[in-house]
Amino acid sequence: MKCYRRTPAPAALTCLLTLAGCMAGLAAEPPVMAPTTHSLTVTQKEDGGEVVLVAGGTLLLRLEAIVGTGYGWQIVRDASPQLKAVGNPKSEASGNTKEGGMEIEVFQFLAHVPGSSDLELQYRRPWEKQVAPAKTYRLRVIVR
Repeated sequence: MKCYRRTPAPAALTCLLTLAGCMAGLAAEPPVMAPTTHSLTVTQKEDGGEVVLVAGGTLLLRLEAIVGTGYGWQIVRDASPQLKAVGNPKSEASGNTKEGGMEIEVFQFLAHVPGSSDLELQYRRPWEKQVAPAKTYRLRVIVR
């Protein structure tokens, strides 16, 4: 007759502690991410999204455009009074060095007044007033 030595206590304790650790991780709410810097850069990826800024912070909006075709981004809703535009938009090369290639239009805003508002831009030719925009960019802005 064989005799088996049973030592369930250490194995059971290990399983119980592991399970408790996993359950604690599931029960915790995800952390609320507070802005850690005073500057935030957004692109087309954030279209339709929401950003949170600290009053006094800066929002840089970088959108692709082929300006050689006459198209450009125009601000339709400026998210005031929460945001204030800083200067005129700038154009940067996007790495495509071909004539008439893609560029990046960079808009800079200052987070001014706490609250929430919407920023909306349209990609269009300025002389085509009666034509629908080729693209629309929307961003919900919350300033704390």
